[in-house]
Amino acid sequence: MTSLQTGASQLDPAEKGLYRLGGLAALAIAVAYLLIIGLYATVGAPPASGEAWLHYLVGKTSAWWAIIGVSVLTNFLFVPVALALYFALRQINRFAMLIGVAFVGLSVTLELAVNWAGYAALVTLSSDFAGASEGQRAILIGAASYPAAVIASPLALVYAVGTSRSGFCSLGRSC
Repeated sequence: MTSLQTGASQLDPAEKGLYRLGGLAALAIAVAYLLIIGLYATVGAPPASGEAWLHYLVGKTSAWWAIIGVSVLTNFLFVPVALALYFALRQINRFAMLIGVAFVGLSVTLELAVNWAGYAALVTLSSDFAGASEGQRAILIGAASYPAAVIASPLALVYAVGTSRSGFCSLGRSC
């Protein structure tokens, strides 16, 4: 028996289930990202300003709700992946693994709270925009300006990429 087989046979059955769940979650993330890419291809590149978003989303809200839903799902799927990596690698460096899991959790939380909440706000506002009067349109444009500015901000990209990268670098990927 090889050392790999010996190590695998000595695993706690609960950990085997967690590894399987983490692996399945990672595969689901890959499939979901392919779906998201396809959805983005159908709707085209989004604009930057609030008013442009409201005009852009006309007739595209179903696709954007699908993008948001699948993206939120992928965020939640990162949790079992991070936990499986933690349990698999904790004996190498427990502290680094805890930091990695914390960064993945932070990344998921920030992306759900800022990015996807902003996209959802824009899609919701756009549904009211088409039938609104001129005065109501001005109010909706003002309301859409904030989430559009947050999404377009370079800071959103920095924390999304930075916390994810820091987490997975700590979880054992070479960076």
